[in-house]
Amino acid sequence: MKNPDKVKMGKEQLQAVLDKAMTSEDPKVQAAAISEWSEGFQAQLVAEAEKAARAGLTDDQVMAQRGFTVLNTQERDFYNTIIENKGLDNLDVVIPVTVYDRIFENLEEQHPLLAAIDFVNTTGITRWLYRKADAEGALWSDVTDAITKELSNGFEKIEIGQTKLTAFIPLYNSTLDLGPVWIDKFIVTLLSEALAIGLEKAIVTGTGKDMPIGMDRDLDGAVVGGEYPVKEAKVLNDLLPQTLGEEIMAPLTLDGKRAVSDIIFVLNPLTYWSKFFGAITTMTSAAQYVQTLPINAQNIQSRYVAQNKLIVGVPTDYFMGIGTTGKIESSKEYRFLEDQIVFAARQLANGRPKDNVSFLVFDIENLKPLLTLIKELDTPS
Repeated sequence: MKNPDKVKMGKEQLQAVLDKAMTSEDPKVQAAAISEWSEGFQAQLVAEAEKAARAGLTDDQVMAQRGFTVLNTQERDFYNTIIENKGLDNLDVVIPVTVYDRIFENLEEQHPLLAAIDFVNTTGITRWLYRKADAEGALWSDVTDAITKELSNGFEKIEIGQTKLTAFIPLYNSTLDLGPVWIDKFIVTLLSEALAIGLEKAIVTGTGKDMPIGMDRDLDGAVVGGEYPVKEAKVLNDLLPQTLGEEIMAPLTLDGKRAVSDIIFVLNPLTYWSKFFGAITTMTSAAQYVQTLPINAQNIQSRYVAQNKLIVGVPTDYFMGIGTTGKIESSKEYRFLEDQIVFAARQLANGRPKDNVSFLVFDIENLKPLLTLIKELDTPS
């Protein structure tokens, strides 16, 4: 077995390894990647803990001033129980809600897509009623069955517990020896990053089979084997004001039923730099390059968007509910290292676009650079 104290990986390497673990469909590849990430991150923890000890950062107040989490009594008791038991075998314990609150805060603070959408912590709730994108507001009328039905049709019910997202937590005994603060940092970091990867992929391109339905899926398409088809992409060759108004903003008003201001552009990082960046970049009279669009749009890069594709929509038109029972269990299936205790934390999560026209998908393979368009417009025909 590898010694975790000797494994050295940078932040980007660790992120790539965790991504492989959360997205691979091969259990062996997933297990190996989880093991590799665990070794790398826990090596960082050990080094950081040793450095903190040498600096005398053992007092809670001092550690809080240096950015470490100060655990409350319930959290500290939870981690001390794990330490005393050398794991969770034969224990019936639940992760404190406050720990999950920090995890969900990390998800929104560090991941733009999750911060932009209608992301709801549904812990303790198995069903959620959300308002459809084109839902009617209050209506002035006599109270009749017809009016009641019209209002109720503007809402949809989603079963939060219908799909589950599982993150495995390999924990070395050497990390248990570091104490509650460090175990908390490991678990919060792993669950935050692992859940972010799983959630982002599902939000962008989830098939709907045992997972949420992604932004790029056709809700009205033929469902085969439980999977929704990918939307047909419409060709978009420029981002001129007329094009933006006709092809993007107008359809998002849902036939004029609502005003639209803020939207998101979601695209693959390679596509962003090779296609999109040039289409939004121009030069001022002072010979300075600026990125400009005549609409309020947030650009979000996601590796899960297909190359040369662009997803556009009102971010709050995607609903994602995630909750947890808080219980983590010792995993017999993933005991792939001798000196390692592996836990499984299962999250209840489900999500979908609020309407089939909530998000538009475009093919931007031939998207023209803005400077090229300006020259073409200035050139007499």
